[in-house]
Amino acid sequence: MTPEEFRTLYPHVIGWIHQTLSVHEKAAKAVGSLGFPRLSRYFGNELLTWAKVVVIDRVPMPPLSAMGLSRFAEYEHGDYEGITYLDTFFVKRRSAAAERLHFHELIHVIQWRLPLPRTDPRHPVAVARPGSVSCNLRCWLGDFRLSR
Repeated sequence: MTPEEFRTLYPHVIGWIHQTLSVHEKAAKAVGSLGFPRLSRYFGNELLTWAKVVVIDRVPMPPLSAMGLSRFAEYEHGDYEGITYLDTFFVKRRSAAAERLHFHELIHVIQWRLPLPRTDPRHPVAVARPGSVSCNLRCWLGDFRLSR
C-alpha cells in the first residue's frame, strides 16, 4: 500500500471503527465487571475498568472490500470469536465465558495503545503480526495512540 492509498483510506476505516463503537456503546461493559478471577493477576485495575467488551452474535468486521481493499475480502468474511478495536473488544456470545479469550483480547487493547515498529520508513504500515485479525487490521492502520 502506498502512502497515498493509506492517507485516502485511513479516515474511512477509523471512521467505521468509531461508528461501530458508538453503535455498541450501550452494550459495552467494563471487562473488570465480568468477574473473571484470573485477569486481575495479569492486568491492572485501571485497564480492567477502562477496557470494554461487547458480547455479540457475530463480531463486526469493517467493509474493507467496499473501501477499495479487495485483498482483505477473505479476512472480512471470516467467522472470528473476537476482535478488538481501540479500547473495546467484541466476543461471540458462545465464547463470552472463556476467560482466555478475554485475556487475549486485552492484549490487543494494550497493543492498540502502543506504537508499532516500522520496517521501512517510506511506508506508513508495519508488517502484520501473524495469527491475529485485529493485529493485522491495526498494522494496516499504522501506529497511532488513542486520543481521549
